[in-house]
Amino acid sequence: MKRIPSRAGYAMEELYRNYKHAVLEGGASQDKIVQIMATVLDRVLLQFEDPFTFPSYHKAIRDPYDYYIFGQNYVRPLLDFRNSYLGNVSVFDEIEGRLKQGENVVLLTNHQTEADPAVMALLLETTHPYLSQSLTYIAGDRVVSDPFCKPFSMGRNLLCVYSKKHINDEPELVDMKRKTNARALKELAILLRSKESGVEGLRYNVIRVIGGLCGVLRSTIMCSILFVEMMLWCCRCMFFFDVKRDTPMGPVV
Repeated sequence: MKRIPSRAGYAMEELYRNYKHAVLEGGASQDKIVQIMATVLDRVLLQFEDPFTFPSYHKAIRDPYDYYIFGQNYVRPLLDFRNSYLGNVSVFDEIEGRLKQGENVVLLTNHQTEADPAVMALLLETTHPYLSQSLTYIAGDRVVSDPFCKPFSMGRNLLCVYSKKHINDEPELVDMKRKTNARALKELAILLRSKESGVEGLRYNVIRVIGGLCGVLRSTIMCSILFVEMMLWCCRCMFFFDVKRDTPMGPVV
């Protein structure tokens, strides 16, 4: 077995303490916490032993190990469902209706926490379970390179990009990053032009767009796209831990 860096061990210990404190506040049992964190440790250790490399377009890994359920089980105890809600459910009804007609849907939304994909899926799973599992997200480099983040990202459909803000941080990597972004854009175009049907006959080419890609969609991809503006509102009343934010946010959607 490959030894992990000492700092990674300290990070895991801190993660366990913080998670335990937050989840106990929500009423979870000590046994449940140990079970979840043991699974997390196992998946993180695998990334040090045999690192997973994300392609430009990554499809959620559901077999032989279900990374989607893994991520949902980790975040679920952190959510205070009594004080959380999905607003404007009719909007999601319309989205599914448009998908049935063969249209594409792009959700333009803010970024609150690293747990955004799991939060969205958890809030959608009761009213729109298939949609909750089939969203595709734009992922920055950290969530597909950090060994602690990668296991959670492996359970999501992702288009992997480098943000414009940090693309020039390492001059020797600029060319590689630009080529990676070009491949991601090509994959996005293929997805939006695809005629393949998804679950239950719906076309789940639903992309959660963060950053600069949304601007090029209208000008470079000639196909039917419904753009839906959406807002995530993650605050202290929604989680069993503090979520820092600079300005007040509106309800979901």
